[in-house]
Amino acid sequence: MTNPKGTHFETAVVNHILAHGLPAARQPKYGTRDRGDIHVHDGAGDLFCIEAKNRKGYAIAEAIDQAKREAENAGSIYPVAIIKRNKVGDVGKSFVVMELDTWLASLDRPL
Repeated sequence: MTNPKGTHFETAVVNHILAHGLPAARQPKYGTRDRGDIHVHDGAGDLFCIEAKNRKGYAIAEAIDQAKREAENAGSIYPVAIIKRNKVGDVGKSFVVMELDTWLASLDRPL
């Protein structure tokens, strides 16, 4: 079942990421083997698997748990939840949420 609100938000997130010079693409649904809503590759070629949420309330733990399952299905070690900020139309004001250890793993280390 398609969620028009979710589809609109996913498209807005992809367009926003593309406008910032990073490759991003919405992903097809794979049922129980879903691979996230959006895939983004950074400059190092690492895959960030995004779960996009547009709903009343934030349910952060649920969004992160879903992102982790779907990142594993996609072969990514970087699950990320992007959560639309309630009552704010600017997609750039959405929240980007990941576990601390995931964020630390994503950072380049000084030489």
